Amino acid sequence: MADNVILPPGGGGDTIAADDVGGAKYQRIKLTTGADGVAGGDVTNANPMPMRQMYGATGTRTSTQITADASILAANTARVRAMFYNEGDKDFLLGEGTAAVTATNFTVRLRPGDSYAVDDNTSAWHGFFVSAPTGALALQITEVT
Repeated sequence: MADNVILPPGGGGDTIAADDVGGAKYQRIKLTTGADGVAGGDVTNANPMPMRQMYGATGTRTSTQITADASILAANTARVRAMFYNEGDKDFLLGEGTAAVTATNFTVRLRPGDSYAVDDNTSAWHGFFVSAPTGALALQITEVT
């Protein structure tokens, strides 16, 4: 079948770019950049499609054994990934945001051996072990920027 479509059909109006694949028409489009209401120009080698690197180059590791609510990670606009691993022998309550974490108000419960990761997250994180872990085991935290 022929590519392209004339609108309105049979009316001799504008020709819309299309590609015929097995009898179905797929519209061809031209990519442009810019925020809503702003023409940023056609995507070309000189004006490439904006991309954001999802995985950063720097991973910063820390650990904690806290047993009362405290800040685990500060808000960070450069963060592309945060990972938490409970290598302790007690549950860890983890909460996104600056509000205090309690036994009834948290984002995720990390049981011993559990991990939790979030991509594209710049929020602050709070949390605590429900009781003191035995030995040197702790919550392992990796922040990738």
